[in-house]
Amino acid sequence: MAQSRAKEVKARIKGFTRAFCTKAQACRKLQITIKEFRRLCILKGIYPRHPKKIPSVAIKKGLKKNSTFYFTRDINWLLQEPILEKFREFSTYNKKLKKRIAKGQGVKGKAYKDEVKPQLEYSLVPLLKERYPTFLEAVREMSDALSHMFLYSILPPHIASKTTIEGHNYLTTRLSKKSRNLAKRWTEYCANTSAVRKAFISIKGWYYQADIMGQAVTWLVPHNYNVMMPGTVDYNVMMTFLEFYTVMLDFVLFRLESEYKANESRVKLEQEKDEEREELGIEDMAEDFPMSPEDQKTQEAQKKLSGMFAGFTFFLGTEVPHKNLVFVIKSLGGKIEQTADHKSVTHVVMDRPAVKGTVRTDCDYVQPQWILDCLNAKHLLPVDQYGPGKELPPHLSPFDEGLVADHDGRPYEPSRLKEIRNLMEPTFKALAAPDSDEEKESDALSDSELEELSEPEAKKPSDGIVTDDEDETDTEAEDTGPKKKERPAPHEPKPVEPKKKEEL
Repeated sequence: MAQSRAKEVKARIKGFTRAFCTKAQACRKLQITIKEFRRLCILKGIYPRHPKKIPSVAIKKGLKKNSTFYFTRDINWLLQEPILEKFREFSTYNKKLKKRIAKGQGVKGKAYKDEVKPQLEYSLVPLLKERYPTFLEAVREMSDALSHMFLYSILPPHIASKTTIEGHNYLTTRLSKKSRNLAKRWTEYCANTSAVRKAFISIKGWYYQADIMGQAVTWLVPHNYNVMMPGTVDYNVMMTFLEFYTVMLDFVLFRLESEYKANESRVKLEQEKDEEREELGIEDMAEDFPMSPEDQKTQEAQKKLSGMFAGFTFFLGTEVPHKNLVFVIKSLGGKIEQTADHKSVTHVVMDRPAVKGTVRTDCDYVQPQWILDCLNAKHLLPVDQYGPGKELPPHLSPFDEGLVADHDGRPYEPSRLKEIRNLMEPTFKALAAPDSDEEKESDALSDSELEELSEPEAKKPSDGIVTDDEDETDTEAEDTGPKKKERPAPHEPKPVEPKKKEEL
């Protein structure tokens, strides 16, 4: 019995050690430091795994419950990674360079650095293709990448912090400019294609959501404030994520921009051909493929949203955030003017009370929230409630889908959402149930309106075929008016009812 029990214990330990390994064991197996191991896991997309149950015998032998575990098969997969060899070469390069500098051989150390460091460069393109085999998978993972990239795009190149680490210099040299360039390219693409669908201002920053190839991409743009970086954050981890995300976004933006340019050139060629055919008097015999009703609705909604601000020219005050508002206005088809006295200005956006004597009568004065509320409602809202100095209506989040939780956790529909629905759908207020007696009296329908709503429509068969029985009933109703339904006699057969669409 004792021998069989010992065999069972050994089998459990072997099975656990074959499936999992700790972080220290993985570093010893890969022959790299913990810092390099963390960086390699981020680039390859390998995350810690917590086992469901740790054998008690392994805990008695010294294994800690709080230790970080990884799959052994993932570590064996990392052994075949080409970047791993580059990390080892880089560690030996740092050791040799430090020794030469410590011996006072600065000239030799500089020459060694210029000679060896270019050989240690590596490419993340194979990793990118490995993690995202298709383009749509990369588009789905853009939310975290965009938020991380926009965070670093607003930071100054020289970060003031309590700590001095290598990551600060790394951001200064390369990634700061690259993240700003990518942020500029992304905003220009979304504005040109009118891809923005939702926007919301919060304490953290500006939330946006765009429709990219049928995928909803949401990202956060922080407020442009002077930020002091805390010393408790491990910036090396964030720099590794930023290094991978910049390569990923560069590839995705390259394809999106190339497809957008190709589509524009194709549309121009088609317009030129149509003009030539009109001049020559040749009719276009080509027929377009029919679209489904759902595709037609989505296409009409996109056209309506992209041209919501068509014909409007905005002037932005100095106190409002220019970049964020220009991004939303251009995506909705509006234009920006730099001078407030220009004749083409139709809306002045300001976030302070207007001064008497400087208000123009031929344009509207609104606060920045009006632009975002129009985008979220997909409808032009009246500007009366958004005037300068007025108390603004609640800024509803478009990501809640109409339901908000109160203090007790119960979902309810905000009153502001009902007001917007009343503006968009005039029948919503008449058909909705009133809340109080006063609303019942004010919302009560007249007798004529009730008769119109209660009149039954003429019955039409679903398949378009009219039977003889239906013709007789229709003529009787027209001649004699509506009659009460009579129960058929027992010896007479019951009238045949028209079959439903499902039965046919």
